[in-house]
Amino acid sequence: MGDTNFVEINSVTNTNFTYTDLSPPANANYLVEVVHPWGGCTADKGKNFNSSKSNTSSFGAAANPLSASTSSTDVTFGMCDGTATVTATGGTPPLTYLWDGNANNQTTTTATNLCPGTYSVVVTDSLGNEVIVFASVGTLPGIGEGSEQNGIALYPNPNTGDFRVEWNKSTNIERLLIYNTLGQIVYYVDEELTLGAHNINLDGAAPGLYYLQIETGGKPLYQKVIIE
Repeated sequence: MGDTNFVEINSVTNTNFTYTDLSPPANANYLVEVVHPWGGCTADKGKNFNSSKSNTSSFGAAANPLSASTSSTDVTFGMCDGTATVTATGGTPPLTYLWDGNANNQTTTTATNLCPGTYSVVVTDSLGNEVIVFASVGTLPGIGEGSEQNGIALYPNPNTGDFRVEWNKSTNIERLLIYNTLGQIVYYVDEELTLGAHNINLDGAAPGLYYLQIETGGKPLYQKVIIE
């Protein structure tokens, strides 16, 4: 084999492969590169083999391609206590995990103390194969999307910070709170409110998504509020 002539060997299926040159030139050099078909791994890349010697190159490959999936738990209202878990299969152990900066670059299979949002995690095996998958942590399951949910009528919605909350259940409202998306309380009424409509004024509140919480009978009910 000359200095600029290369032979490409495709789809080598055996664990060991032997290439034989029946009449090698004296002191010829062979450049060998082995690339895994799944990508991400190269063995002895750019390694020179002298024809006057016996040379062996080995390459370890995973029995199965590396893959991963995720699951998550949603946050408690006003908190950042969500979790996201990655489950990996295949690849060559040991595996390492790296969550993104929004998850504080955690390196365990389960990232904790997460706020609502979408997170990514990179899973890497010992051969350098890697996959990236995503997990979404939900926000407040069961919160009403429309103008009337859970016995709460809120109008107008969206609004500019001035709106009415109408309570149409027979039990009284024990407490009313409004949170922003950071879990901070921006409005608070700690007194009993009876059946009917109640005016809420959030003049000066930044546009965005807010959450109305009404407590009645010791149980919280939620409604989304959009301020434009």
